[in-house]
Amino acid sequence: MRFRYVVLLSVLVMLLGLVSGCEDRGTNAPDLPDGNGFIDPRRDSPIATPALNFQVRNPFGLLSMSAYLPKMLFTPQARPLPLLVLLAPEFGDKFYYSDHGLAELAESLIESGEIEPMVILMVGNDEIFGGYMYANSPPGGMYDSVLGRALFDQEQLILAGLLQDSPTKRGIGGIGQGAYGAMRAAVTHPGFWGSVSVADGPLDFDGATGSGGLVPLFSEVFAEQGLLPPDSTIFSSFDSSRTLPITEFFIGASMAFSPHDTSITWDVDTVLFDTLRDPVTGELDTIVLLLDYPITGRSSITDSTTLVDHVLTGDPGANDFNFDFHLPFDASAQPYPPIWSLWMQNNIDSLNARFGDPLADVKMWVATTDQGQFGPWKSYNDQVEAFLSTFTNPPYDVTVVRYQGYPGNPATRDQYVYDILRDMLIFHSRAFSQ
Repeated sequence: MRFRYVVLLSVLVMLLGLVSGCEDRGTNAPDLPDGNGFIDPRRDSPIATPALNFQVRNPFGLLSMSAYLPKMLFTPQARPLPLLVLLAPEFGDKFYYSDHGLAELAESLIESGEIEPMVILMVGNDEIFGGYMYANSPPGGMYDSVLGRALFDQEQLILAGLLQDSPTKRGIGGIGQGAYGAMRAAVTHPGFWGSVSVADGPLDFDGATGSGGLVPLFSEVFAEQGLLPPDSTIFSSFDSSRTLPITEFFIGASMAFSPHDTSITWDVDTVLFDTLRDPVTGELDTIVLLLDYPITGRSSITDSTTLVDHVLTGDPGANDFNFDFHLPFDASAQPYPPIWSLWMQNNIDSLNARFGDPLADVKMWVATTDQGQFGPWKSYNDQVEAFLSTFTNPPYDVTVVRYQGYPGNPATRDQYVYDILRDMLIFHSRAFSQ
């Protein structure tokens, strides 16, 4: 059976241009340069492959992005600069870092000479179910084909060559799910990213003991669902219609690592291009007018033991093949090996071995706290420490930061982004300078 997926983009791109022309998110994101660096919100764009076209509620396949552009790019002294890409955590949008003061922080550090000028591209996590781990599957998004040369080339085109094209001048980082995504990108694009910075993310799914990491959260999914293991009804009555942070994490991650449709073969029948005049700059941009992808083949997981074949969204009849996924645990809240093994294949250490140990050539900065208490964040310290037990010895170049909150205000989740971000920027600037 052939499924056809058609994407019409021209109207949407026009709307994005018109909206961005009047958008203002305060001092972090003015529309146009005002003598300082600024946050440009107009980076949303389709990837020229079906990479994101099958994500739930992302029918136009847009990668949501914004960019910090230092003021020197708008002076006669403009020169090519390094690029830093920051990936947002779960539920974080493309303004996550600018809403935490990135523009002011970068301006201050550049002015004081603590960091060199750099372009900072900020990628939003998909907000449906909190995010898809920046991993690689049809319903979660094929991020492995995006977070490397494709993303760099797009930004290089937008900036008319004002990026330095060298691994030592490219860095990537993230917090939470963005930490996993950044480390995954450094692994799956060997030799492309010279530095990676991460804080408090799912970097080792089963922790140091094999029964840590995400495993203790399995029973908490049951609790959020109002069930007590063992209870096999969790797979037939799985509910995502409420705000359940651990449940949502496992839905998004399951779509990334164990979707029912594990692969899709597609062809491009039609690609039409057009030009559109940007209402802000007056420049003519080439846009994709239509993408027509017929799905010519699909393969599915045949084991139905932990299959969730629907997601309750307020309309139980509105099922979609993208919503079918396999949970990594059984009715007793224990790892279910046939599915859990698919997750572990995506563990950073497994990926690193598969790609020939590329992390040995990357400068790494890793931060964590043992105060995490909210949702999946409570498991991140164990996972980061397990990751460090593998990757802190030579030949790996790792800077480790263990931080705490303040009395009465512990670091239960991401309260200290501004402080973390400062250290991340300084780390990457030093890596760029070497």
